[in-house]
Amino acid sequence: MRPLSVILLLLPVIAASAFAQQPGEPAARSLRFYYAGFTFPEERTENPQARFALRNGRETVAVTLNPNAFSSPLDYVGPIPAPLLPAQAADADAGNPPPAAGASADTPVEPLGELRCPADWQGILVLVVRNPRNAAFPFAFYPVECWGPQVPAGSVRVLNLLPTPLAARIGGSQSMIASRGVTDLAMPADRPDVPMKLAVEHTGRWDRILSTAVMRPERDKMMLVVFPNLDGTPRVVIVRDLPAPPDDQPSPALAAVTR
Repeated sequence: MRPLSVILLLLPVIAASAFAQQPGEPAARSLRFYYAGFTFPEERTENPQARFALRNGRETVAVTLNPNAFSSPLDYVGPIPAPLLPAQAADADAGNPPPAAGASADTPVEPLGELRCPADWQGILVLVVRNPRNAAFPFAFYPVECWGPQVPAGSVRVLNLLPTPLAARIGGSQSMIASRGVTDLAMPADRPDVPMKLAVEHTGRWDRILSTAVMRPERDKMMLVVFPNLDGTPRVVIVRDLPAPPDDQPSPALAAVTR
């Protein structure tokens, strides 16, 4: 995985359906979002849904994301940067007939923002957080690369987006991970679950931010993304189902452990 530059984007979230790739179309990217909900001290209401629309190659997809949840994966075949449109754009496009030959299918709609990332990323996970400074569209987006074939089988990829080092332990494997750093740690080979612990240094001592065990995923690889909440506290997202090509089969090592 190449070094990550976290890009602040004024956009929101994608749920969605997958489309079969047609001859001559660009290769599909796997696009998914995690909306990290956060309630500010003066707020008394729940986090709002994030809603917008995305033109995905041949049609406009309506997107809705609930707080503290992943979106459905989207096989995205549209352009990068991807313009994000008001949610009403999907309804407007659905009510219009197909354009005549040679005519443009684009409706002149003012975008809410753009999703920018390197063009060669095949798997994209976008972390979505509240951004109250933008009253018209109160969300900010941070894309990271998330692609199963890059992670070794039997490993957990730990990505540290905190401004400070992170201590990680996966089974019997452990490592210190620098700020903006990434490390692959081996899962224990002799058990069907994956124990993991994370800690950060705070005022001269190490504070544990995660201590859990999860069942081994089918493809025998996963990812932990650690990033700061809006108040600076660490937040952990566990990604169990890393996107992969259709021919990426479950690991034989996992079958041996779970038999």
